[in-house]
Amino acid sequence: MYDASWAALPTPAEIACGRAPGGPADVLVPAGAITAYAEDPRRKVYEREIGELLAVGRGLLTDAGIPAPSFVICLQSVPAFEGPESSPRRWRG
Repeated sequence: MYDASWAALPTPAEIACGRAPGGPADVLVPAGAITAYAEDPRRKVYEREIGELLAVGRGLLTDAGIPAPSFVICLQSVPAFEGPESSPRRWRG
């Protein structure tokens, strides 16, 4: 992932947390794509933003009123924010 993408990560976190205009589910996929590589050293730099995105994603997953497409978006994005503990390497045993 490009450095500029990582540098932009605070913006989706602001949107997801309601501190900037936009819908939380709308930013989870692009933010998840940025953070998808669990061993990227830049995860440490943006740890706060990743934590905020993870909390929003998990919160939306527990919302009984979330529309099905938004649920799927959250379901796809949350593992990217979880990092190494959700890595496919771990799933393989």
